[in-house]
Amino acid sequence: MVTRSEINGIIDEHIMDERDRYILKRKLLDGAHYPQIAEEMGGAWSLSCVQKRAAAAKRVIGRYLAGA
Repeated sequence: MVTRSEINGIIDEHIMDERDRYILKRKLLDGAHYPQIAEEMGGAWSLSCVQKRAAAAKRVIGRYLAGA
């Protein structure tokens, strides 16, 4: 089982974009829903954009965890 602090470290280490790190941490660590995250982004990003960015970041993390 991967701990919360390990996930946080993996995200920090492998997700290069600050906004993508924020989105992924809010989703995976805090359990926030995508509409809430999109709203927190100040309306600058649409819901679908937030979902796509999170999915891409999850793939990066998944590849790391599969190889670990």
